[in-house]
Amino acid sequence: MALLYNFGTVLADADEVAEKFHLGDFHAFNKRTRNGLDAQIDFRSGTLHASEFLDNTSLNLPPFTQPRIGSPLSIEILAIYTGDAPQKFFGGKKDLLVTSGVKSAQTFGGAPKAINQLVDKVGDNKYLQPGAFTQGSPIAYYTKAVDVSTVFTSFELIAESFSQDIFDAVARLFSSAGSLPIFAPASGYLLVGSALVKMAGKLGKALFESSAFLREDIPFRFDTPNQPTAKAKQLVICNNNDKKKLIGFRPGLIDDGNGNKRPALVDKTTFREYRGDAPYILISIDGRERKALEDFIPKVASASIIEKFYGSSVELQEITILEEAMMLYNDFYYYQRANDLASSMRLENTDGLHDAGEFQRASQLYQAYVRNIRNELFLDNLKGDTFPK
Repeated sequence: MALLYNFGTVLADADEVAEKFHLGDFHAFNKRTRNGLDAQIDFRSGTLHASEFLDNTSLNLPPFTQPRIGSPLSIEILAIYTGDAPQKFFGGKKDLLVTSGVKSAQTFGGAPKAINQLVDKVGDNKYLQPGAFTQGSPIAYYTKAVDVSTVFTSFELIAESFSQDIFDAVARLFSSAGSLPIFAPASGYLLVGSALVKMAGKLGKALFESSAFLREDIPFRFDTPNQPTAKAKQLVICNNNDKKKLIGFRPGLIDDGNGNKRPALVDKTTFREYRGDAPYILISIDGRERKALEDFIPKVASASIIEKFYGSSVELQEITILEEAMMLYNDFYYYQRANDLASSMRLENTDGLHDAGEFQRASQLYQAYVRNIRNELFLDNLKGDTFPK
């Protein structure tokens, strides 16, 4: 599989981006930009200018907010394009299952898969988005404050055939899931809100046994030495042999005919949307706060450990208690780390041993720990134990 990065009007291959980083092109670009000088990087698909690096105003889009240690992070599916979608063996259209997964320190174990969308009899060359005509959630990940150096994510498009009963059941579950996806522990159950629901057999087989016709693993790095920091931007996931087909396009907005705008890849010159055979997923990474998504981490943490706590049947009350316990454990986890970090930095401050850069990074990490705590008792305890100045 392949990953294409969107920088302004340029859609660049991830391998070329890595090459530019290691050659020092991005370092020189950032240095000139910080000093208010003109800067540009030449890619095979075009030239990136400093004014475009974190700015999508030319696309009539709100500006990005850069995520960093201590600030929020959201990863969202903006659009899915089916391309030449897989067909049934004897002809006919298959159904489309869209899944994602995230692994970070907060998942406390293996990352559960999340169902983001289930689409009936998907056709070729179709653009799909969760909305009025499709059930689902575009959210792949959200945290109030990044506190880890790397967040690992995965995305899959799976073509299968499902019964109408499964579609009806999943539609009902999405209606009660709010803005979050449906989490799928590897045990035959789905976690929807505070309810655990028995998974239909064919759906479980598709989730954990079927091969995806499009799949990508993406590490978002925020504090890894000699690795580029993840920037707020749009990314394109595609198959490796389709990169050349998409490289002349860029994320843009298309009028759906009803006065609404939807995201899609458009030709850089004609602005016509891509309608070829290459399937792709358009995702966005951003650092703005989204209060409606604050339950994401407790849900994914609960889903990642559920099968350790039940047998063949589970009552709703047990899951509610488990989620409350996971929220409390989450708060205690961050309280301990904030307290330990503050104590460590106070000691270094007293001895006059701390490095200014290290001290600033520690301060950002401390604020990230505090922002991830919900319980007022833990927060009150930290108020009397402030981080050294």
